[in-house]
Amino acid sequence: MRIWKFPLELTDTQQINVPLGTKILTAQIKDGEITMWGIVPLVPDCREAEPLTVEIHGTGTSDRPSEGLTYVGTVQSHAGLFVWHVFIKTEVG
Repeated sequence: MRIWKFPLELTDTQQINVPLGTKILTAQIKDGEITMWGIVPLVPDCREAEPLTVEIHGTGTSDRPSEGLTYVGTVQSHAGLFVWHVFIKTEVG
């Protein structure tokens, strides 16, 4: 098993590339940045990637629908002043 980290931007929606078959585990703050971790398949060549859509919702700030999203984690920044909830899009639409 390999666990990789994936730094995220603090933006509503973004798309990142992850190795094919990656299973996302959690999101936390690392070195001041929102970061996700995932289990990457044990294959000789992990260069084949798939796009993953990530959404970040602030507490009480989002009116976007939650359908088709899988919760990854909640992170706090600026000594808890800001609270962000990280989701990955699991359905197209």
